[in-house]
Amino acid sequence: QDVCASDLSSGINAEYGMRHKSNANPHKSTLLQFDICEFYPSITEELMDKAMAFAKEHTHLPDDHLQIIKSCRKSVLFNGGKVWCKKGKNFDITMGALDGAEAADLAGLYLLHQVQNLLESEYNGCHCGLYRDDGLIYINKGNGPMLTRLTKDLHHLFKENGLKI
Repeated sequence: QDVCASDLSSGINAEYGMRHKSNANPHKSTLLQFDICEFYPSITEELMDKAMAFAKEHTHLPDDHLQIIKSCRKSVLFNGGKVWCKKGKNFDITMGALDGAEAADLAGLYLLHQVQNLLESEYNGCHCGLYRDDGLIYINKGNGPMLTRLTKDLHHLFKENGLKI
């Protein structure tokens, strides 16, 4: 049975996707938009390992499939009979690669889970959605100091994962 990150996202995304409460007051709600800077090339092997461990907690994911996903991250270029490999760690989420978007989605689901946990524990009435490198947080009854604190917490959370927003 074949598995890919998009299969995982369909099951997990329903749990962590953006939610909206019907009793929310639209006159006091706020939307906070963020963008993950250079998302694809900034996904490290460590972040991908965390994302795969997270996915394994929520769905059946055999170890050989995890190894295949990691093996696909190795970039090799053939030119003029020579083989070129990336310097340092040969790990890359490549935009335009056949599975680059799926790998980024898997990392995104892990990040979405972390953001939603932060919102649920520290910011009552906030919900988050993420599409690739674009995030949107719905804030019910937010104020200036709360938005400042939330922004700092988000920067810290993404920095812990080797990313910038």
